[in-house]
Amino acid sequence: MMKLVEFFVENHRITNMIVALVFMAGVFSMLTLTREEMPHMSMYMMRVTTVYPGASPGDVEVNVTGRIEDELRGVRNVRALTSVSMEGMSVIAVRIDEEAKNPEAVKADVREAVARVTGLPEQVSARPRIEEVTNEYPIFELAVQGDASELELRAHARALEAKLREVPGVGTIEKIGYRKREVKVDVRPADLKRDRIAVADVVNAIRARNVRESGGSLDSYTDDRTVVTLAEYERPSQVGEVIVSANFEGYRVRLSDIAVIRDGFEEPAVLYRGNGKPAIALMVTRQEGADILTLSENIREAVDASRKTLPSNVRIEEMYDFSVLTRSMLDSMAANALIGFALVYLVMFFMLDRVSGFWAAFGIPFSIFGTMGLMALFGMTMNMVSLASMIIVLGLLVDDAVVISEKIYLYKQRGMPPVRATIEAVRRMALPVAAAGLTIIVSFLPILFIPGIMGRFMHQIPVVIAMMFVTSLIEGFFFLPAHVCRAQARLVEPRRLRWLDDLKKAYARRLEWAIRNRKKFIGASLAFLAAAFAAAALFLDFKLDEDQDPDIIAIVAETPGGTSLAATSDLMAHVEGAVLAAVPKECLKNMVTQAGHHTMSADYLAVGGMRQNYAITIVYLLPSADRAVRSEKMMDALRPLLADIKKQRGFPRLDIEQYGFAVGRAVELTFITDDDAARAKLEADTLAFLRGTDGVYGIETDSAPGKPEMRVGLDHDAMARSGLTAADVARTLRAAFDGIVATSIRLQGEEIDFRVRVRDGRQDAGRILALPVSNAEGRLVPLSLVARLEEHEGAPVRYHLAGRRAVTIRASVDETKNTPSAVNALLKDHVAASAAGVPGLTVKFGGQEEEAALSMRGFFLAMGVALAAMYVLLVILFRSYLQPVLTMTVIPFALAAVFLTLLIHGMPLLFVSLVAMIGLLGVVLNDAIVMIDQLNQECASREPAAIAAAATDRVRPILLISLTSFVGLVPTSYGIGGDLPLMRPLVLCMGWGVLFCTAVTLFFIPVLYSFVKERGPGEPEISAPENAAAVAVASRVTRVKKMRAGRKS
Repeated sequence: MMKLVEFFVENHRITNMIVALVFMAGVFSMLTLTREEMPHMSMYMMRVTTVYPGASPGDVEVNVTGRIEDELRGVRNVRALTSVSMEGMSVIAVRIDEEAKNPEAVKADVREAVARVTGLPEQVSARPRIEEVTNEYPIFELAVQGDASELELRAHARALEAKLREVPGVGTIEKIGYRKREVKVDVRPADLKRDRIAVADVVNAIRARNVRESGGSLDSYTDDRTVVTLAEYERPSQVGEVIVSANFEGYRVRLSDIAVIRDGFEEPAVLYRGNGKPAIALMVTRQEGADILTLSENIREAVDASRKTLPSNVRIEEMYDFSVLTRSMLDSMAANALIGFALVYLVMFFMLDRVSGFWAAFGIPFSIFGTMGLMALFGMTMNMVSLASMIIVLGLLVDDAVVISEKIYLYKQRGMPPVRATIEAVRRMALPVAAAGLTIIVSFLPILFIPGIMGRFMHQIPVVIAMMFVTSLIEGFFFLPAHVCRAQARLVEPRRLRWLDDLKKAYARRLEWAIRNRKKFIGASLAFLAAAFAAAALFLDFKLDEDQDPDIIAIVAETPGGTSLAATSDLMAHVEGAVLAAVPKECLKNMVTQAGHHTMSADYLAVGGMRQNYAITIVYLLPSADRAVRSEKMMDALRPLLADIKKQRGFPRLDIEQYGFAVGRAVELTFITDDDAARAKLEADTLAFLRGTDGVYGIETDSAPGKPEMRVGLDHDAMARSGLTAADVARTLRAAFDGIVATSIRLQGEEIDFRVRVRDGRQDAGRILALPVSNAEGRLVPLSLVARLEEHEGAPVRYHLAGRRAVTIRASVDETKNTPSAVNALLKDHVAASAAGVPGLTVKFGGQEEEAALSMRGFFLAMGVALAAMYVLLVILFRSYLQPVLTMTVIPFALAAVFLTLLIHGMPLLFVSLVAMIGLLGVVLNDAIVMIDQLNQECASREPAAIAAAATDRVRPILLISLTSFVGLVPTSYGIGGDLPLMRPLVLCMGWGVLFCTAVTLFFIPVLYSFVKERGPGEPEISAPENAAAVAVASRVTRVKKMRAGRKS
């Protein structure tokens, strides 16, 4: 290594060229790196969705969900298997064990298991859809609206969709409020009875008429032609010409004779409004690896081009551009980084000479550009986490440069030749500097071991920090010496640095006093430590995450059971009015309402599926940097208005919820048992308990009553005499209520279904019994002879966990009145008492409680690994088992610093704050290593004066390390260059923790050292001529000082 140092010192032109190449590579990488808000990460979950049209939740559970679960139970390394069977749909979530050695193999096994499923009902026309769940989210929400017909709006929405699909990087496009075109064939029961035609005959006739089939090829010597049987419908109206019944005498019954045919749309599942007006929304996602900012610009250009083709009564509204969050975050990161760099250099200017200060600070851009190049090399992206990682260590990057520069400067003042002084300084400081850098890297690396969503979210932090420090150490060992070597060392410190002499003298006096009264000092320090921990235990609340001043507000609503979709949508107009009253116009960007569900993602498992009495209003605010009012204030103004609407309009639920990236609800409890009565009793008891618990709101349960259900009782003896089967009856009833899709055509790129229904079947169930059913011999039998109809309450949505029936209860907690941990503790005690004695019952706490337990286990593992690794490094450095323990005594103070920082700033203990603790360990040990290494080298005895004198020589580098670290984090901590709420707790704790532990390093470590001092290896010997030169330089410095003093007098 020293040979390389000597080579770069003696060949500074080569050094400059290499540095220039690193900068060029960094700039190029910075311009080409993919930008995104969050790092792409797998949620270790796969979702299997199967559509079973018209089926009740009970039918879906038995005929679809159960069959797929049976196959999936044989897949290994599956952590949890959860399913929901809702009306017309089955959704199964397969959660993969994060500790699986080969997750991709598990995903392949899941796909193979689903492919093996057989025996699905014939109405399940498509195979189950399998998709991997990630943290991807839409980047654009567009709305097509105006004073036009639905058919016209659909046409423009489809044209816009086609235009957007041409944009490189666009992934999926989901249309909301868009109804599929459908030809409804409503047969009249009286006409069916008159002409003795069964519903099945109508379906078969429509299906048989729509044919396009190849008959092979017709070859001849001169020609080759394909034979095609073509009888498909060219336009929807042709279905009326279908002959349903005929005989040889010329009697014919056409479909138009017995049915009303309408070209319309399918029944709506979701109604969408943008700013109070009906619309069709397009939710655009990006392909993995696409740059979100570039893609956003390209989408906006495509939208502008589409607007030019629109008539005056139709418009395309940009409801929200989610890349605004990314752009705002990146701008804030860049601004905070630049301000931090300026503050770091300002600190160094007042504590080092100009040349050393400049070249030490030069290590910051070198490390940033070097890391950018490595990120591009390893396929990483530029996102909030990677940029925050750079800011975390912004001020720490100069630590090695400061220590080496100061040592070179000191050796030059002692009279060494520049090259010799440079090489000896690097040799002398190589081990402690490398150990300090490795200690910081090692302190962050265990974050890789933290499981769960929060752990995966932060996985890039240790990787980026390791890259930053590796490039910083390379610059500090090889390139910095070549630049500092040629700087002239002043015999007398510049006037602007003389305040350091006064500071050192004051420090030496106070440290000597502390050493002489070391027992009192140690006792006071420990008492302070105990008080800090006690205050944290009493007043500091733990939360997994917290969304501060969010730019999006979500209002989740449930209208009374049985409310129609249209009525639910109309009731939400009152909620929209409350939003307009509570949110200042200058802060509001747009507002959308969706009736039919209240999920903020596609995860129907968490919300009970799609129900007509569910709705959600999403309020899009301007970015926090562009508005003067915090969203918390707007939500406080909105809550009483919503409470009034909830009371007046009879909403069972109307709550403000966190939108976007979250780890679950504050309370989430699941009862798993196939005993329906026991499960229902526990559910009712738990709901009553939560409703009576202070601060709990937004209570919901999976087992909401289903829609009213007409049950068919069959007379099996009569069916046997009539030659009918249960399948014949079921087919007729399906046509009566939901309808049967007989066939479909593709017209102008759009698939159009032909749905056969019994006219007024849904409104008059009694008339259904008069319908004729065709038996195996073609004879018609009235349905009333073999069946009877009874009205019951429909089956609720069916939930399974590990193949057994389950019910999940979820709730939120108002943290001004209570805490999630306290509510969950009370709930656990209550459930333990109420669930005692229920055989085969499993109780599972999930949501934030489960994720917190998982993350905390990972945190303590990471903390243990970090401490063990740092101890090993310190043993190697100090060649002692005791001194590493002495060095690590700063760690409790670092934890206390985090607690005090959060208490002073009125913030809860978030998981990112715990991550700050792990990283802070290495940072504060950096200062301690510098101090103890200095004491080992320079302290000749245990006398207080000797220890104080040796420690005083390290005041400047320790202050530099701490102050540069602190000021580099200040802009992000307080949002000077732009607020970053998600990362603020981490950098805030890091910054103040470093600053607080500086005092610990400067006083507590030397005081402890006075108890356990050991001799270490000395500095390199300086030859006699150099000693003589050093004495001459010292005497000359003394004369200069006396002359200046005489002039002043």
